[in-house]
Amino acid sequence: MDTLIRIGSRGYQVIQLQEQLNNWGFPVGKVDGIFGPKTLAAVIRFQEYHNLKPDGIVGPETNKILLTPPNVQALINVIIDTGTSSDIRSSVIYALGDIKSKEAVQPLINIITTDRDSDVRSRAIDALGRIESKEAVQPLINIITTDRDSDVRSSAIEVLGRIESKEAVQPLINIITTDRDSFFRFIAIEALGRIKSKEAVQPLINIIKDTDTDSSVLILAIYALGNIESKEAIQALINVVQPLINIITNTGEHIHVRKSAIEVLGNIESKEAVQALINIITNTGEHIHVRSSAIVVLGRIESKEAVQPLIKIVTDTDTNSDIRSIAIDALGNIQSKEAVPPLIKIVTDTDTNSDIRSSAIDALGNIQSKEAVPPLIKIVTDTDTDVFVRSSAIDALGNIQSKEAVPPLINIITNTGEDIDVRKNAIEVLGNIESKEAVPPLIKIVTDTDTDVRSSAIRALGNIQSKEAVPPLIKIVTDTDTDVFVRRSAIEALGRIESKEAVQLLINIITNTGEDIDVLCSAIEVLGNIQSKEAVPPLINIITNTGEDIDVLCSAIEVLGNIQSKEAVPPLINIITDTDTNSSLLEIAIRALGNIQSKEAVPPLIKIVTDTDTNSSLLEIAIRALGNIQSKEAIESLINIITDTNTDRYVRRIAIEALLGIEPEQYQGYSITHWTNLLSNRIRNR
Repeated sequence: MDTLIRIGSRGYQVIQLQEQLNNWGFPVGKVDGIFGPKTLAAVIRFQEYHNLKPDGIVGPETNKILLTPPNVQALINVIIDTGTSSDIRSSVIYALGDIKSKEAVQPLINIITTDRDSDVRSRAIDALGRIESKEAVQPLINIITTDRDSDVRSSAIEVLGRIESKEAVQPLINIITTDRDSFFRFIAIEALGRIKSKEAVQPLINIIKDTDTDSSVLILAIYALGNIESKEAIQALINVVQPLINIITNTGEHIHVRKSAIEVLGNIESKEAVQALINIITNTGEHIHVRSSAIVVLGRIESKEAVQPLIKIVTDTDTNSDIRSIAIDALGNIQSKEAVPPLIKIVTDTDTNSDIRSSAIDALGNIQSKEAVPPLIKIVTDTDTDVFVRSSAIDALGNIQSKEAVPPLINIITNTGEDIDVRKNAIEVLGNIESKEAVPPLIKIVTDTDTDVRSSAIRALGNIQSKEAVPPLIKIVTDTDTDVFVRRSAIEALGRIESKEAVQLLINIITNTGEDIDVLCSAIEVLGNIQSKEAVPPLINIITNTGEDIDVLCSAIEVLGNIQSKEAVPPLINIITDTDTNSSLLEIAIRALGNIQSKEAVPPLIKIVTDTDTNSSLLEIAIRALGNIQSKEAIESLINIITDTNTDRYVRRIAIEALLGIEPEQYQGYSITHWTNLLSNRIRNR
């Protein structure tokens, strides 16, 4: 980072800072490029942890440590040290989950099964969910069936749903059918909905049919059924439409329950509910949240019958402004042509508040109304108009793909005194509508003093795929003093343009050991997009350099796989057979060999899938690779996996898919049970 960044700072440098803090285990919340209170608190905690002056200002000393990739083993040492404070352990666990560290899986499993700190256990469960660890499934199932810590148990249920664990279905069904605590039933139903388990259909139907079921549990069971694709689930949803209509029309029912019922009716796109929903939105005495939900759903299901009632709402200036905005959005979703005149009236009324005007502008953009172009152009050229309203009008003109808007938009982007956000917006729209007339001014702007404006112009030139932009883009990439984000944008734009002239330049970048890591990775990715054969030798040099940065290695391996480079097969085999290879690198190398469909890779891949110490995640990737290669030699190993009932059920399914790819004519249409019986017989007969 070139300058001090502190509270109030904005832009790409803040985004980088926020990502680095997250990776180090000091979460900032949303990565939005705004240095606010949460980022400040994370910086101070980071500085305290590293014995730096905790002033919340990111200067050279703080930045130096931030730029050093966190040592995974050092982070693991922190989380297993029970003498370390709960806050620090939790933060570091968050980081390991955020970087999806495979090496951390076993220590995290040890924490969730033996640690006494409830908060740390819950955070470790969440991290295992973000890593999507298959090895954690059984310990998590043990927790949901026996653990007495309610916070830990609820975290485990939520994560099993998030990773869509098929093995957890029966224990979760047990919870929804026998647990007396409605909270656990609630989150278990939610998890089953995420897993989309057909086995859960009947228990969920039983909950819906039970007249004693709490309304909130009833609604969630209906949500879950809506996620499951089965004839029984669809029929059950059809059967509950009338009860749901009864709920939404019952003004004595709890607001939250009525809102949830309205949302479910929207999810199943119930036409029968339209009139009841229209009755709600036309009732000015209705609760604002219920009315808002009904308007949103009518817009989502694109109800033509609702257009006139919605127009009546948006033209009534006495109606609550939030309700008017939501009704305007609904009309935009319905793409109602009848709504265009009243919407134009709203956007041209300068006395209307800016939020409602912006909503009306967005709706006109969604409707793609040609009649709206002149008033929208008038708004974007009026520098006295609210910046937010002008930006909305620019976006709408982009949605309409208006050619008439090009000259005024060019005037905006060439005016250096213009508001920066408005300029950036106009640049983006010119790129999206692929305006050839905008190329010369955009080429001039790529040398602008504002980093964000320059990057926007570069991206626009990439979208337009302008050949004239290639020389100035190459100049930006070759200038190592240029901001890293700007250089990366230029590299990516050259990739979109598919510039052959840039290939040698990009090869020079990836062979430069002193180059910025992010720039290197971008150059590698673009060479892959261009499918550059000339890049293969230097990419092979990268993957054979054991001292290379892990991100660069991963990018190079992935690209060699995408290019399907046969020359890369021997070094890739060396990577997957090296027992010291990093787990992330190993997975990407196996995928690459699968993409290349390398027959030479079959023996080492079979060795991986037959090794009982191979973790389920790696096993799955290796099986898929063998399926892609369509290796006959792998059939016996795949059959052994499928018929081994101790093997993870999901892994067995992947093996079935791989076998289908190799011998599709022999094994179509069997369930796992049929497969097991069929293949067991086949083995006995050999």
